[in-house]
Amino acid sequence: PPIKMTFLCVVLSVITAYVINFELEGGGISILMAILFLSTIWAAILLPLLLAFKFFVQGSGCEKNT
Repeated sequence: PPIKMTFLCVVLSVITAYVINFELEGGGISILMAILFLSTIWAAILLPLLLAFKFFVQGSGCEKNT
């Protein structure tokens, strides 16, 4: 679901920024841009993985039932 995916990407982006000690030279407003940038990267990574997982795992389960 889109809301869960958005929440997951935002949480992962905040954790990533904290882990790599992301420095914000633009002040407080630049954190919004950093979270947006990192969330987009996490979405680009997670979306194909989750779609492949859904296709292979749930797709094979439906074929067994029929």
